[in-house]
Amino acid sequence: MDLHGKRPSLTINFSVGFDDYYLVEVDLNIMELTLQPEEVQRVKWATKEEILTIIDQEPYHKSLIE
Repeated sequence: MDLHGKRPSLTINFSVGFDDYYLVEVDLNIMELTLQPEEVQRVKWATKEEILTIIDQEPYHKSLIE
């Protein structure tokens, strides 16, 4: 999947950088993604419920995805 030219669904800025979030609906094997290690720390599939649980552990607000 080529996200080149696509805008992130959400960008969160903080003092030492930013996080871009892309929300996509596609059936693919996450292990087949070609990532740029200097730009991408990690990727994972997550349900909305899992995302809400992750948000509870981070300094983000659930309203970001509601």
